[in-house]
Amino acid sequence: MGKKNRGFFGILAALFLTLILVVPVMAAETRSGDNVYVESGQIKGPLFATGNTITINADVDGDIFAAGQTITINGTVSGDIIAAGNTISIYGGVQGDIRAAGNTITLIGPIEGSVTCAGNTISLRESANVKRDVIMMGNTVEIFGPVSGQVLGSANQMHINNSIQGDVTIWDVQNLILGPKTMIAGDITYRSANEAQIAPGVITGAVQRLLPLPMPEKPVPAKGFSWLAAVIQFAAGILFWAIIYLLIPKFLPRMEKTAQRSPLPSLGWGLLALIVTPIAAILLMVTVIGIPLALILLILYIVILSTGKIIISDVLGRLLANIFKQEGRWPFVLAFIVAYAILILLGKIPTFGFFINVIIACLALGVFILTYFRWRKEQPSASGQAEPVPESIPEPVE
Repeated sequence: MGKKNRGFFGILAALFLTLILVVPVMAAETRSGDNVYVESGQIKGPLFATGNTITINADVDGDIFAAGQTITINGTVSGDIIAAGNTISIYGGVQGDIRAAGNTITLIGPIEGSVTCAGNTISLRESANVKRDVIMMGNTVEIFGPVSGQVLGSANQMHINNSIQGDVTIWDVQNLILGPKTMIAGDITYRSANEAQIAPGVITGAVQRLLPLPMPEKPVPAKGFSWLAAVIQFAAGILFWAIIYLLIPKFLPRMEKTAQRSPLPSLGWGLLALIVTPIAAILLMVTVIGIPLALILLILYIVILSTGKIIISDVLGRLLANIFKQEGRWPFVLAFIVAYAILILLGKIPTFGFFINVIIACLALGVFILTYFRWRKEQPSASGQAEPVPESIPEPVE
């Protein structure tokens, strides 16, 4: 499977996990841990399960949301199943829909609703009678069970060997195989470089093969320095800097003090945050309850990175005004403009500019973290007295 498809499946898996936000968590049954085992019986859903190995033997009255390495669902489910993992096996009957993303997905029990799956190997067994539509995207897709609706999908190899009551539309496939048990009431439309392999006696409507679309030529990136892009970035940065000062007048001065007091710790904490924050956000999303916190963390992360040059330019502007002893003699905005223009120009230098931008991003993240730490120290304690503020932020202990 191509890199493009694998990337799409990864995005789809993340979207499945994000759908958890629409379910009221307060009334949910939550199970988490390395090995999650839900014994036989009847439980009220929705059921949230996260872990390395998840086995659900109970009949669930409601929806199931599961994320883990290996997910096995043996009980019947009256609602929907939304799952993301490496290996997903659903043996029990499902009265709602199935939305799954993983490496290997196997559907065995009857399904009253529709099926949407993305993965490497997807198999719909003969006993998995689907009453509505099926959408499957993967490397190898097997549809051996009857489908009462239509079938849509994309695959490297797709094998159909049962009755389909609706149309079959395959957007992109290398090898399409229709086995001897195939009976398609509707039409077949598929896009492939190869003719479909249709067994003798197969009953279908009209069969239409479309040729693959030509690959678009990749645009050659423009070489050289773009003055227009630099001017737009420059003007937008000054405007955003003015808005920050108008709405949060104490924000940037606090950041400047932190940068002057602790430049190296700011750089160190920023580098750590640059690497760890995306990983932490992904782990929080898997824990279900931590999804809101993960979204807040990612939004804050993106905002700080986007405004990194503005933050550091403000710091450098004050530093320049202090070095040349011009504080209070002319508007500070001029010092900011000079510093901001220098950082933009340095960031446009090939190769060297990349490292400059990384350093700026690390400094901006680190200054923000340590400024927040100092601000928390300045807040009144429970007794109403402000806690003492240390002269400098303690260095990370190695």
